[in-house]
Amino acid sequence: MTPGGATVASVLDVAVVALVVAVLAVVVWGALRTRRSDYGRLVARRSVLVNLTTGTAVEGVVWEQCPGYLVLRAAKLHETKGPVPVDGEVLIECSKVEFVQLLPRAAD
Repeated sequence: MTPGGATVASVLDVAVVALVVAVLAVVVWGALRTRRSDYGRLVARRSVLVNLTTGTAVEGVVWEQCPGYLVLRAAKLHETKGPVPVDGEVLIECSKVEFVQLLPRAAD
């Protein structure tokens, strides 16, 4: 017995459980990180049509993905009159996105 009343075996049991939990946490974190980066590779530098919850649609090239945001370049705002070019980059909050359509590549 140790001074606190715990046996060496029970201290080792706690240490093993803590180690297993830490390893599982690292594995889950790695899996989630990989999933996010796979999605990023799928849409990076692709032309997309982003349909927003407001009913508006924005076409452009996904340039970057920040946590919670998409950055589009060469963007066009789709209105009833037709697409209107937008100057600069467009920052879209992901919570406002209803769905994203991947547009065909030139070779598709």
